Amino acid sequence: MKNAFRILAAAAAFTSAWAQQPAAFAPRPAPPQGQPGPVTGKPFSATEVRRTTQTLADGSHVEQSETAAFARDAQGRMRSANGAKAMIYDPAAGVIYNLDLATSTYSTTQVAGTPFTVWIAVNGTRTSSGYSTTTGDSAKFAREAGPGAPLEEMLPAQNIAGQYARGTRITTIIPPNAIGNDRELRTIDEKWISDDLQALVKSSRTDPRYGTTTYELKDIVPGPPDPALFQIPAGFRLQPSHAQH
Repeated sequence: MKNAFRILAAAAAFTSAWAQQPAAFAPRPAPPQGQPGPVTGKPFSATEVRRTTQTLADGSHVEQSETAAFARDAQGRMRSANGAKAMIYDPAAGVIYNLDLATSTYSTTQVAGTPFTVWIAVNGTRTSSGYSTTTGDSAKFAREAGPGAPLEEMLPAQNIAGQYARGTRITTIIPPNAIGNDRELRTIDEKWISDDLQALVKSSRTDPRYGTTTYELKDIVPGPPDPALFQIPAGFRLQPSHAQH
């Protein structure tokens, strides 16, 4: 359970840190939600479902949905993939592999230092990754940030996709006139972490500028996935490395 709280705190700390960047109120969407790691000794596979819902000025609605296959082995290696792209994180090597399945090419990103948590995400034809070196004490971060910092609260536990999950909610307030807004705006981030899997099972972000984005794990299968999933397929060619994240 201690490790589950560590992952939950890391995910919350990443959200708080993202919201506290110098251009926090500038119109920009949050990065897609991905699984935090590394977590060892808790292998599983599942389907990742990401949805975005927006209401436009004329009242019309736009909805988009993407799925990806996720796997994590006992060593903490993670893989997220769909029909076009794949990402593999190997914590022992400190490397993120970015695979283009259409061209049979891949590139590598070296993760600098010793990160507290790393995340990867495959969303349609886009891939995203990042890491945080914070201690995970997001409440301490919010206190130190002073007035206007994100407000964090713990949520009652829920059963999500058959997993007992603990949640946090972080509310960020955009005061009037900060971005030309005539009234206070609020963004709300919720994240739910499974104690047993030590994995993010559900999250949502509601932002009046962009609508609502959700992430959810479905079809969770505990147990070791195929080891071949974490290897570069034969015949793939190495491309120039990405810049460090």
